[in-house]
Amino acid sequence: MLSRNELHTGIQVLHIASSRFNPRIIRSVRHRLVLGWWLLGPVLALCAWLPTLTVYFTGEDFVFIHFAASAQPFYKPTQNLFYRPFPNLLWQLDYWLFGLHAWGYHLTNLLLHVANVALVGWLAYRLTASASTAALAASLFALQPIHIEPITWIAGRPDLSATFFGLLALICWLQGGRTYYLLTLLAFAAALFCKESVVGLPLILFGWAWCRQSEKSKKLIFKLIPYGLIIALYLAVRLTVLGGFGGYTSDGNILLNSLWNATFGLWLPLLFPVNLDSTGWLVGTGLVAALLGFYGWLLWRLRRRFPTQRAALGGGLVLMYGAILPVLNLPPVLPDLEQSRLLYLPSVGFCLLLAICLRAAYNKVVLAGLGAVYGLALGLALLSWWQAGQLVDTTFGSLQSINLPIAVGDTLYYAGLPDNWHGAYVWRNGISEATTLLLKPGLRGLLLTSQTGTGNRKSWYVHYILNQPTFGPALQLVFYSSSP
Repeated sequence: MLSRNELHTGIQVLHIASSRFNPRIIRSVRHRLVLGWWLLGPVLALCAWLPTLTVYFTGEDFVFIHFAASAQPFYKPTQNLFYRPFPNLLWQLDYWLFGLHAWGYHLTNLLLHVANVALVGWLAYRLTASASTAALAASLFALQPIHIEPITWIAGRPDLSATFFGLLALICWLQGGRTYYLLTLLAFAAALFCKESVVGLPLILFGWAWCRQSEKSKKLIFKLIPYGLIIALYLAVRLTVLGGFGGYTSDGNILLNSLWNATFGLWLPLLFPVNLDSTGWLVGTGLVAALLGFYGWLLWRLRRRFPTQRAALGGGLVLMYGAILPVLNLPPVLPDLEQSRLLYLPSVGFCLLLAICLRAAYNKVVLAGLGAVYGLALGLALLSWWQAGQLVDTTFGSLQSINLPIAVGDTLYYAGLPDNWHGAYVWRNGISEATTLLLKPGLRGLLLTSQTGTGNRKSWYVHYILNQPTFGPALQLVFYSSSP
């Protein structure tokens, strides 16, 4: 990362050279410098998240893989809760290309994140006109440990794909012109059919126009009307397909969740993206203390060097709250980073704010320290997901090794399987689909707590014990029996 003086000297050299050489050459050099800054974030994302390719499936992944394996049309819902046809299409392409090889599905998630990092850099450059600020924003977004759930969890792909199209819509809006306006409408429609939580994007556009004072109110409202029509079209299709609006059942804490998620529930996970379950008390406290020290240093430096890009700061805040508004009623992010997928798009605004502040208080050593903290927090969070994948793999590996004489129509009841491991989902869902995919088509798999009558077919009862040695969890098959 270049220092402030080095950047200033480089700009002076370009200005001197521009008076002596062909302007086309100078523009080419400037474009190459911007391109170099822009590529920094995607390269960091690719390197940091490459270990996700070693993670096995987790339980709920099998719900969507089974849907793809059964050759259902991608526009049919996988569940009656949501209507997200575009991620269904990507899962079907994954199954066609990779079968039951988990690394291929993780590769798709990784590539989507890398693409999103590139778009974040582009968006930041359009908002700030600063290549270094754009590179900082993209790099922060690339390394944010809060992204562990949507990137590592294959079932979290709707957040990745919706963010991709949402960012495209925002960038096209900033580009201006009739062609880009049509493109932003198409991108917004695609984002909605990836995940409904991007419904707040028109509010972001309205807030940006207000911050920048770029358009008159009547003209702006007229330009936003088509977004409302697209939302109405999506809701009509969703209502027709699902027979209702779907969504999660309310836990009765809508007001409490909304108040928390709009304040501490939004800022604390973004400021301190540490999985306190996976790090342990000692390391977790150390990481939080290091981040506290960093924010204290940043506030001290900003006393005299407060950023002048007020419109961009306001744009970052509008992006954060416009993105979180549709999911305020949901359960908040937990200390083990469960539910952190809800902050994937809002984190774009946070990274933009932090990048603007860091650019004003530039220090190479502090940036390197922040990168080290992020890297350690990310590595420990990723370890939990890798271990969760091993637990899932062991669940069926142990069954396959004993060669149970199971037949089509039999039912397997599982006991002792963990719901999650340090925030990484294990067997919250997907046991039935995994039984069909990994053992034999035509079998039923149920957790023992959901036991039902099976008629005259044979039932198998499989019991596991979760051991927790020093170097990670181990799942052991201890007992199985059958009923006539």
